[in-house]
Amino acid sequence: MTNFNPIGSLLLVQAVKPAKEVDVGGIIIPGSMQEGKLKRAKVIKVGTKDIPAEIVPECIILTDYLGGEIKIDGESFYLLEAEHALAVVTE
Repeated sequence: MTNFNPIGSLLLVQAVKPAKEVDVGGIIIPGSMQEGKLKRAKVIKVGTKDIPAEIVPECIILTDYLGGEIKIDGESFYLLEAEHALAVVTE
């Protein structure tokens, strides 16, 4: 990855694609019908200011991608404030 380091309390995250959502009857729910759901992202890099150590390099839950999308080496990433991370997902 290109040398890219967020500053302040920013996180560089990459979206984690959810598994197909299937309802009780076995019907696959298309992504367009899943709007407003919590989203997952993997923390790639963090800024230098007051970021909890437990979120790095974990998968986090976000309410929405509130930061800007950027492309690095042809891949999509998002920059967002650390305060928009709601929880850490451990599997």
